[in-house]
Amino acid sequence: MRNLIMVLLLLLLVPVLHCAEASQENKRGTAFVSGAAELKCNFNNSKNISWKDLTLYWQIGTVKMVNTIRFGKEERKWNSKNYTMVFQPNGDLTLYNITLQDMAIYTCLVISDSDKVHESTFQLDVIANFTKPEIENSSISTTITLNQGDTVDLRCSSGNGFPEPQKMFWKVSDENRTTPYYPEHKIINISSAFNISSSLSWKVEHSINITCVLVAHGGESSSTALEIEVRKKPRETGHNYAIISSAIATIIILTMAGIILFICLKNKHGICNRDVPHREEEMRTLRSDGNNQPVPTQITTANETANGSS
Repeated sequence: MRNLIMVLLLLLLVPVLHCAEASQENKRGTAFVSGAAELKCNFNNSKNISWKDLTLYWQIGTVKMVNTIRFGKEERKWNSKNYTMVFQPNGDLTLYNITLQDMAIYTCLVISDSDKVHESTFQLDVIANFTKPEIENSSISTTITLNQGDTVDLRCSSGNGFPEPQKMFWKVSDENRTTPYYPEHKIINISSAFNISSSLSWKVEHSINITCVLVAHGGESSSTALEIEVRKKPRETGHNYAIISSAIATIIILTMAGIILFICLKNKHGICNRDVPHREEEMRTLRSDGNNQPVPTQITTANETANGSS
């Protein structure tokens, strides 16, 4: 007999436990800032009670009232925020122009004749997209030109996002490959939103592209690529110019010396011998004068002839 009573009690408690479990059903949804969110009440109204006989409350937790339908008419006298919202026929509530402040656990409560006939909760998560990562440099252009061996200091930032981002890193690309780099990043929380930044110092040896990448909300967002072109250092150009000038001067000097030497060899009595005294050559010609004695005959040079003529 006792066992029979226990079985009957269990049979009676099962529907009650089931209703209690259903009434505390917790749903969850996600919305984006400036978008819309639909709060699910999950009231099935199995008894087909008219809305004129029901009062439906949407509130945050058990304290802050959001909206109410009382006897089929909407009331908003508890609103502390200028919501844009629309009640759905099944009691669901659609909110528009979502902000981070709308992220909360909402309660849907349905009352009939002072009796609670339904209660459920809905957790709303809000996502705020981060701004596109931006590389900051002294130039507003996406292309900069540097000398080979110069060091460039870059900073990348993104902000106004929620929830907290995972990381920020850099990609450096040249003609052959793309290499990721992971310097430390900094995350700051401002008014419920997050800002993230990272810095990179790079010694430029050849032309490259640098991109900053943000990892948040399960995805990646990349900045506009910064193109860095390399030119030769001015000091190297001046050094080469000096070498070329010295070589040209040497060639000119050697050429002039060769010309002078050539002239000297062609004209032994020219400019090469102008400071050398002329030598006189005497020749004796034998001629008969009766005594058969030789008579000296003098042969003059061209210079002496010219002097004598003058």
